[in-house]
Amino acid sequence: MIQKILTDIWFTQNEASLYLASLELWLAPASSIARKAGKNRVTAYGILQDLEKKWYATSKKKWNATYFLVISPEDLLKKHQQQTSTLEQALPEFIGLMNTVWSKPKMFWYTDLQWLKDVYNNILHSLENFSVFLWTKDIHPDFHHFLEHDFLPRRIKSPITCRAIVSKSDSFYANFNRETHDALVIDSPIFDIANEIIIYDHDKVAICLFSSQELSATVVQSKTFHDCMLWIFDLIFKKRI
Repeated sequence: MIQKILTDIWFTQNEASLYLASLELWLAPASSIARKAGKNRVTAYGILQDLEKKWYATSKKKWNATYFLVISPEDLLKKHQQQTSTLEQALPEFIGLMNTVWSKPKMFWYTDLQWLKDVYNNILHSLENFSVFLWTKDIHPDFHHFLEHDFLPRRIKSPITCRAIVSKSDSFYANFNRETHDALVIDSPIFDIANEIIIYDHDKVAICLFSSQELSATVVQSKTFHDCMLWIFDLIFKKRI
């Protein structure tokens, strides 16, 4: 139980075994500590030296042998409380560094049927409402089957709402979006290709190509791009009569 606590928080398995063995023996040569812990003497000596480098142990030469003494449990706790306090004070700097990395735009490209399905499954698990531009000419038959028999039945059960700007095409997927979402229908020959743009989460835009020749999806993760696409969507959507 005690060894598990050490390995869960601070030490490797071997370090914990040798720390406890040394604690029982107090000041003892590496060979005695190794024997007590059931470890190879050479291996134990190296690990005890590592513990000394980390300030968990001290050593001294005595009668041509190296004796080791580990710090007390009280000092062990105090040492890690100090380390935790230091980390807590530096936490704003770590978060700032993390945000710098995470805020950079990212792009993910999905190039086959299964990956495109995965994109839609991920969107279905979004925790926020989303908006879509939808054209539905020439959908790959296997992907159309996925939409009709897998995705849409689950979509109906989802509490997430969706606004849609939809082309006036006569496909099952277009009809579903017109009938179940807050939809704006555009009847124009320009608006007649096999794609969907999905603006979701708080920083993602998925550009999905449905045709057999181009079946794929590109997901852009960028807060500014997401907001720009949402602004364009709102501008068009609010102009409806």
